[in-house]
Amino acid sequence: YPTNSGHYAFIVLTIIESIGYIFCVKVSQEGSSKNSSGLMAAVIGAVAVLTVLISVFVGF
Repeated sequence: YPTNSGHYAFIVLTIIESIGYIFCVKVSQEGSSKNSSGLMAAVIGAVAVLTVLISVFVGF
């Protein structure tokens, strides 16, 4: 089973990955008329929910 520090590292790395995802999408859409804010919100929301579920049900 993962330790507390493993759970903490998983959560922190997921947050960093989500910030990187937002940055990549915004940079790739720079200068175009596309706007995928709804899609980004859905993906970040799903990642947040899955992170919480994995942290709660794996380990402890």
